Amino acid sequence: MTDDDPEAEAVAERDAGERDAQDQDIGERDTEELDAEERDVAGDSVPEAAVDAFLELEAELADTEAETGTGLPEERPSGLVVGAETVPTGSVSDAYPLTVTSERALELRVMLRDGGRTTVYLDWPGEEGVEPDSPLGRLLAALDVPADAFADLYGETLLLEREGEHYTVLLPPEPPRGSGRWELGVVGGLAFNATVLGLFGLAAAGLPIGGVLSALTVPFLLVNLLLLPWATYRDARYLRTHSDWDQGPPFWGTLSMIPVVNVGVSALYLWSRSRARFLGTEPSLGTKFLRAVRGLL
Repeated sequence: MTDDDPEAEAVAERDAGERDAQDQDIGERDTEELDAEERDVAGDSVPEAAVDAFLELEAELADTEAETGTGLPEERPSGLVVGAETVPTGSVSDAYPLTVTSERALELRVMLRDGGRTTVYLDWPGEEGVEPDSPLGRLLAALDVPADAFADLYGETLLLEREGEHYTVLLPPEPPRGSGRWELGVVGGLAFNATVLGLFGLAAAGLPIGGVLSALTVPFLLVNLLLLPWATYRDARYLRTHSDWDQGPPFWGTLSMIPVVNVGVSALYLWSRSRARFLGTEPSLGTKFLRAVRGLL
């Protein structure tokens, strides 16, 4: 066969054309598969295996947080008062966890933080008026809402407790007592004791400050045996009757009498206080300080 054989050239051209067609088909199929993969990644269709993998990782992280305690504490439910009326006691569901003993019940409509709505009930006073020890009396006092200005309850934030499918109003265990200004005494006592403890450390290191420590002996005893325990006890009573904090004031007051140890005790108490949720508006520490200064002028 010679190089210029027409038949051989025709066969070669036909074979080349078939190979080109096959290559083009393969390329088109690869392009279509690649486009499908890109659409999956872009979100048009998420592979089921990838979803399952993410869900498994999420469950693993949730289990880890539950075991180690690294998750955020569950926040107490709360909501805004958006409506109120009195209703017959018989209209309150038997399944409601709070027993209404008055002839009529106060129905408060509350908008929850997540946008939902619920209804809570309290005893409605009779002709004798609001008693300070009654649930409504304790609530109004904690919110600093006078009984003769009941309309001011509208828009107030209520702390709630959930029992099954129902919510109830979180109420202090006793009528509100004390003043939040006693927190200043706790902070001041902590700062004083921490300073004295630091001076003792400097004296132990060889600094000649024995005279300063001697001058601080009487103030040290006064702060630790009287002022700090009393301020801690009074502030703890205020905290217990104005927030969801449910610890014992005598416990913290007694521990704050122990020198050196009370530095950690006071710091722990203030940390515990910072985590409490108040029924009303609690001014900041700086605001309390400015009010105390203005009160002295």
